[in-house]
Amino acid sequence: MADVPVQGLPHDSEAEWAILALTLTDPQRLEELVSRLDEDAFYEPIHREIFRVFKKIHENKQSLSLPRIKEYLSREGKYTQEIEEVLLNMSVRYTLADVPMLWDGYLDIVVEKAMLRRIAEAGRSLIELAKQYDNMPDRTMKKIIDEAERKLFEHLGDRELGSAVHIMEAVNEFVSYVEQFDNADHAHSLVIPTEIPELDDILNGGLGRSDLIIVAARPSVGKTALALHIALTVARHYGVLFFSLEMPAVQIAARAISNVGGFNAMAVMRRGFRNDDEARRLGIALSQLEKLEFYIDDTSALTVFDIKSRARKLNTKLPDDKKLGLVVVDYLQLIKGTRGNRSNRVQEIGQMTMELKQLARELDIPVIVVSQLSREVEKRQDKRPMLSDLRESGSIEQDADVVILLYREDYYERDEEIAHSNVSDISLDIAKNRHGRTGEIKLKFDRNAMHFYTVEAHTPGR
Repeated sequence: MADVPVQGLPHDSEAEWAILALTLTDPQRLEELVSRLDEDAFYEPIHREIFRVFKKIHENKQSLSLPRIKEYLSREGKYTQEIEEVLLNMSVRYTLADVPMLWDGYLDIVVEKAMLRRIAEAGRSLIELAKQYDNMPDRTMKKIIDEAERKLFEHLGDRELGSAVHIMEAVNEFVSYVEQFDNADHAHSLVIPTEIPELDDILNGGLGRSDLIIVAARPSVGKTALALHIALTVARHYGVLFFSLEMPAVQIAARAISNVGGFNAMAVMRRGFRNDDEARRLGIALSQLEKLEFYIDDTSALTVFDIKSRARKLNTKLPDDKKLGLVVVDYLQLIKGTRGNRSNRVQEIGQMTMELKQLARELDIPVIVVSQLSREVEKRQDKRPMLSDLRESGSIEQDADVVILLYREDYYERDEEIAHSNVSDISLDIAKNRHGRTGEIKLKFDRNAMHFYTVEAHTPGR
């Protein structure tokens, strides 16, 4: 916007100042700030400069603080007395309690004013274009209208103007998907198979690209194991990012070794090898796992914006033939809220599921989100879960494309023979399926090997 006189353009200096001050007060907001705004969103040069440093600190994965801001600006010779006074005033203006009440309002104002300035800039470009019409070679009204539309898109972008397409564009895209099934390479098919036949059948081939899939159960039923089982299958063909907000990466790795090697790696980690077969199976698992583009992020207390940012960054670093094909978040209720209002957790969860759905659409991949079920299920005589048992359930059910509820009868059994068995009968209730039918499938779950089998395929003692 350097070529456009800024005097008199729409802006709100107070809102710009406030949104930066609120971010200083609650640095957890930095991810959301840089994902929503760019430098041009700030009208005042000093605010633009401060935001630029905020963004650099975020890109370098450092914590936001006054000393760090001073360090960056001093290094560039830009730490002036004026900036120092502004930053000090910003740092003492608000308390953490103020942030959730003021954040959305000020952020929306800054976004709105920035868009109005872009519209003004686009208008200036169109005026200049109209003035040049008489001097244009081969001028026609169609050409100048086409050029005007191009300039509008250049200034405002497709997202702001909408992205309606003629139905035949969508039809042709459909045909291209279908034609791929005549080829050996299905890399861009609409679904990513789980290779659990019954599950793929009810999901019309597998996990839908851009779908948000909720896997929910009570603690220790097998929801993380199922998500990991699917993730390891997908990782044979695509990159996978597994966010483990509950367990450290080494425990997820042990479960992955169990799944691939077919033995209880968690037990081996605690007591060492008991026989040569365990060592042999470990070797097999390691040789297979090292071939995968499988990444585990076990950072606790991530916000949904942290998750989105890290998924985007990893995807850009992966090789073209192994871009992300799946993101797993384990689990939803451990994602850190950004509004600081625990009394309105339902709204917080709603924002999280909406943002994760947007991530699935943006990267064109399925996103599996593991979720707890409420304790209400324990109070019923029939312990089979229902959609209403999802904790903070309204928005989860609304945003999800697929909801899979897990149930194990032996979870509640008192029979000692069943309780001591390593293999469980487990039911997967596809309680919601935006793209097809719902229904229940039955599998075997080897709790030692963290592996799921069809009932027919299971061989005891594997």
